[in-house]
Amino acid sequence: MKKLVLLIVMLLFALPAVAQENVSPLLDLLALVPDNSTSRGDIISYQDLRAVENAIDLPRPESGVAFLASRPSLMFTQRWLGMPPQVSYARNLMEEMPATVGFDFFDINRTLTFAAPPETTVIWSGDFDLDAIAEAHEARGFQASEINGVPALCGADGCDSGTAVSPSNIERGNLFDPALGRQVPFLTLPETLVSSPRLELLEAVADASQGNDSSLLDARDYRTLAEAITDPAAYSGELVSALLLPTDLVLEALDFSDAASLMPLLGQFATPEQLETLVNNPPDFIADYGTLPVYRLAAIADRQEGEWQVAVVALVYNSAEDAEIAAPELAQRLETFSGFLRTQDDEPFLSRFPSATVESRVYTSDETGFSAAIVEVRYPMPSQEEEQATPDQSSEGAPRFP
Repeated sequence: MKKLVLLIVMLLFALPAVAQENVSPLLDLLALVPDNSTSRGDIISYQDLRAVENAIDLPRPESGVAFLASRPSLMFTQRWLGMPPQVSYARNLMEEMPATVGFDFFDINRTLTFAAPPETTVIWSGDFDLDAIAEAHEARGFQASEINGVPALCGADGCDSGTAVSPSNIERGNLFDPALGRQVPFLTLPETLVSSPRLELLEAVADASQGNDSSLLDARDYRTLAEAITDPAAYSGELVSALLLPTDLVLEALDFSDAASLMPLLGQFATPEQLETLVNNPPDFIADYGTLPVYRLAAIADRQEGEWQVAVVALVYNSAEDAEIAAPELAQRLETFSGFLRTQDDEPFLSRFPSATVESRVYTSDETGFSAAIVEVRYPMPSQEEEQATPDQSSEGAPRFP
């Protein structure tokens, strides 16, 4: 009996700690992003390499060199392209990375990127050997340092010199800055590196990591959004990638009564003549739009749920009532969305994919009290042959890209 009572007491003490654990790596990385105007001012991008591999049943490559030797199809690994801008250079970096930065490309598990260029800040989560990383960087003139109490490695000219461009110093294997020759400083946290050319951003990350300042995980809107697209009650698969979109980027008011007012935002998609047509003869799918309450924050996410790819759109609201109005309206807009601005064709885009389904629901966070309107487009995973096919070769309705 005493043993049973002791076990119950131990469980009671353990439960609060368990309840506070994050259920998603996305939430873990958001806890490192400072809640300030810089992080809120641009898109936040999240990518999970291991989820990509699991989705396409690709064993984790031993190394970048082994991956290149296997002559991989980049088209079939399109989901990797959502990683930070540095990774667009990855094919040219993989062989040199271990010697230059002290880790392999496939040591990286996940990334989260915030802040607009040229101050792009990347959180790299992975299986890192910090001693090897320090040795590789010290061989290139970097020095061990500390930024607001967190260990760091900084260039020879100091932690505040990361913005200095030096084309003569460009190194092919330098994942932190492969194109401008900057000596980008970075924090070295357990299983996590944080690189940024701007010292002030690394200081803010260091403060957030130690609980000395608020992070986006502490913010009610960002936390609700992250919970909504990773909710274990709704999903059993993996979050492959996500874009968290600040309201200012997606809530530009469009006046469809004046073609000139549409030019700043839609001129890249349509000619002035096409915009005049849009004003004088709007397509039915716009005329049929209902009310979509103004939202605080938005996300577009890519999930893998078994054999299904799931595109998720989520909008954050202060109240469940607004989210209940928004969810079916957003679903209806997605079902009727077309390429009208590009092609003048108002055929719904999803009609090309007859196996796709659209569902809507509302998520309310117990932690924040905010709600999210969620719409999911589910469609089957294409075969490797379908995803590698040219448009003429692909079978009708087979989505080649996530």
